[in-house]
Amino acid sequence: MKKLLLLSALLIFACSSDLFAQDYMKMRKKQLRIEHQKKLKLIDSLSQELNLSNNENLKIKLEIDKNDISMQKLSEQNKELNEENNKLKEDVLFYEKMLGKRRK
Repeated sequence: MKKLLLLSALLIFACSSDLFAQDYMKMRKKQLRIEHQKKLKLIDSLSQELNLSNNENLKIKLEIDKNDISMQKLSEQNKELNEENNKLKEDVLFYEKMLGKRRK
């Protein structure tokens, strides 16, 4: 079954490429040159578009990496501040126990 499906797909592809080749055989040299130039321009424009997309992707990746580093630094600073805050709370509790609670 797979072989039959593959054979039919190959046959369809072969026939369609023959028709495509026949279209080119009917063209004159000037028309062929023009078509060739169109295809080259299309390839160039698609290559440029791909390069632009790749550059944008690299910029976005760099921005993400930079944000990750910033987030890690902020997380570390937050952890240090929380530890310092907890130590200060412990100190306050200790002094309140030593001196008795202040009345407001």
